[in-house]
Amino acid sequence: MFVINPDPYLLPSYRISPFQTHQIAHGPVHVATEKAEAYFNERFGTDNWLLTGNGREGIRLALEELAVESGSLVTIQTTSNNRYISGCVTNTVADKCRWNRELGKETDVILENHEFGDTFSEENTLIQQGLTIIND
Repeated sequence: MFVINPDPYLLPSYRISPFQTHQIAHGPVHVATEKAEAYFNERFGTDNWLLTGNGREGIRLALEELAVESGSLVTIQTTSNNRYISGCVTNTVADKCRWNRELGKETDVILENHEFGDTFSEENTLIQQGLTIIND
């Protein structure tokens, strides 16, 4: 995974002597971008993806593309089934429509929140619902 131009408050802080955070966390951005583009082009084709500056922007663009309305319902699922969902995710969804955690008859879109790099083990079950799935 590559993070290009992350928000400053999301940057990690390293405590590894004799290095400073900026020496470890930053590399040549153009090299990372080229690697990301090559990977996504190979995996999804050249016209089927968009590299965004952060996850919030990706969620926002996906919801706009789906033309969700204020009454639409996005059901957020997590890879760990824990109860916590970051405000970055919920606030982004809430700017466009409603959200909940329970898949039901009112669900219009499913948002899979991938935590800690884990993939969603029940994706085939969700695909069978026939709903659009946003992978975060």
